[in-house]
Amino acid sequence: MKNNHLVTIFTLLMAIVLPGFGCASAQPGSNNAQPKATETKTTKVTKDNLKARLTGKNVQFIETRPDNEKPNPLFLLIKIVGGGADGKTPLTTTLNNEPKQEVSDLVKQLRSIFKSREDQGVFLEGKNEVDKRVTIAAGESDIANFDKEKIYVEDFEKLIDELQKSGIDQISIDFVGTGTVREIDDLMPPAPPKKSTP
Repeated sequence: MKNNHLVTIFTLLMAIVLPGFGCASAQPGSNNAQPKATETKTTKVTKDNLKARLTGKNVQFIETRPDNEKPNPLFLLIKIVGGGADGKTPLTTTLNNEPKQEVSDLVKQLRSIFKSREDQGVFLEGKNEVDKRVTIAAGESDIANFDKEKIYVEDFEKLIDELQKSGIDQISIDFVGTGTVREIDDLMPPAPPKKSTP
């Protein structure tokens, strides 16, 4: 009788204690825990979505363009041509319609352009600051293409973050659409003439 009583108490204690411990693989801190699947958040590119998400990132929005605007010979246009928000592919861009490249290569190219401008004294009008303006395309035709190519708002955020980390902070988002852009070679100031040695 006493043994039956002890068995019952022991069984009840085990029923209370064991579920609290659970199996090791279910414990979040255990080494056997299965990693949770991470969902990649993607937001469709629209003018409103871009404005809502990029407003705090210190960028300008171009929503109108005057008819009498003079062409800027130093204009740099970045287009996102391959999205990286899915985490599987790298974010790729073009600069003034040159062949596509990853963002790290884009940043290197921009740094080289801006270094040449600094060496040649190409400053913003009325300021003692190198012209480091870049424009990211987001016109209607671009947005239609973004949807087709699976390019998302998160790709814009990543691109802007990478540019700003590199000291490129004169960034505009162009909702109007742009005309023709010049080749990169035409944007580089001419190299100083080489000195001949006797």
